[in-house]
Amino acid sequence: MNGKTPRSAPTQKYVARRNAIVEAASAILNRKGLKGMTLADVGETFGMVATGVAYYYPSKEDLSAACFLRALEIFEQLISQAAIHPAPDKRIRVLIRDYFWLRKRIAEGEMPPFAQFDDVRALGDEKILNGYVQMFRNMRELLRPLLPAGARRAELNARTHLLVQQFLWVEAWLPKYDPDDYPRVADRVSDILLNGLGAGTRPWQPLPLSVVPARGPGDVQGSQSFLRAATELINEIGYLGASVERIAARLEVTKGAFYHHIDAKDDLVAICFARTTEAVRSTQKTAARLEAEGYDRLSSILISLVQHHFKGEMPLLRAATVSLPEAIRREVMNEYERNAVRFGSLLCEGNIDGSIRALDVQIAADMCNGVANGIGELPFFVPGPHDERTAESFVRPFFEGLISPLASDQRPS
Repeated sequence: MNGKTPRSAPTQKYVARRNAIVEAASAILNRKGLKGMTLADVGETFGMVATGVAYYYPSKEDLSAACFLRALEIFEQLISQAAIHPAPDKRIRVLIRDYFWLRKRIAEGEMPPFAQFDDVRALGDEKILNGYVQMFRNMRELLRPLLPAGARRAELNARTHLLVQQFLWVEAWLPKYDPDDYPRVADRVSDILLNGLGAGTRPWQPLPLSVVPARGPGDVQGSQSFLRAATELINEIGYLGASVERIAARLEVTKGAFYHHIDAKDDLVAICFARTTEAVRSTQKTAARLEAEGYDRLSSILISLVQHHFKGEMPLLRAATVSLPEAIRREVMNEYERNAVRFGSLLCEGNIDGSIRALDVQIAADMCNGVANGIGELPFFVPGPHDERTAESFVRPFFEGLISPLASDQRPS
């Protein structure tokens, strides 16, 4: 006997209330982000004060971790259900179909939303981070049979990242559709991912484009190091985690030096996003002037953006927007929507010149945006050194399809 009073098992009522709190908190987390969600916000859903929520989850961090854990469990269940099918392409179709079915139930109010992963690194919870990595690994196992024996691990990781990013980016564009259309959308997403964009067998010949983002009015001389540090930190740990203190510490300068160049953190973040969206826009405009078919123009854009992220003046920033101030979030998403329209125009030109097959142009354009947004996190899942093969491993399967023999034609290392 250790003298401690045994803790009684939680009652069904207690467990049910904890689950309900997590479900309510997930919706608030998706609207306000980790920074904006409070226990008081969650308590209002149940007519409770913050201390009432704290009885079940002592802190906002504990509750946020429970929200992310629930989201991971949902994804793991989807992966497990897909894994029972022997055919690799069937696994991917089932995974996408079931995911969009969940999104339909959520949109129709039949199921509570689950947390987005924008702020998962900002929380800094090792259990959740390890769970996210394990989810990635399990997703990778679904794709492994699509690659030839001896293919590089970097190739498999890049494809898995491509697939995961499309699930995460759905949050940005799926609300444009009526929930009744979600099954149709799922079929078209599967078609694009598995079969690619190209009309028949095509040579892989993207052209390197210069990516030179214009400087905005707040992008002052001497601020470049702060912009790079902020971009890298937001990609690593989200907007919330990229504090002024951390940005200054990465540069080994004082907070005073930061404020000498930048008025406020939000100003810096707005500039970082503006540079990334402008990088995409300027590269689209350059590609539109190429004497090339639509397929080659699109591949040139995305390949060049990956190379710019690793080798250029400034890395690209992932659009982890849920914790951003509303004004910045709205402008960022408006810019991404404009970029999707430009991708759509290039896809239409590819339809006309015969280089891109018949597909849903609007959905494919939003998926192009998803590829571009996934570049910011690519280094986490495809460690360096990075060269032209990194860009090809991530981008080429989107154009040739996950089941294409061309996309699988990689030299083992």
